[in-house]
Amino acid sequence: SDASLFESLRRLQLMELSVDTLKVHILMIFL
Repeated sequence: SDASLFESLRRLQLMELSVDTLKVHILMIFL
């Protein structure tokens, strides 16, 4: 069960990372 918890945490970090890159791209488009 610890492995699945670690996996979900890792996926959450990946989603946050991709959201951050999306924000950067959107900002670059508008600026």
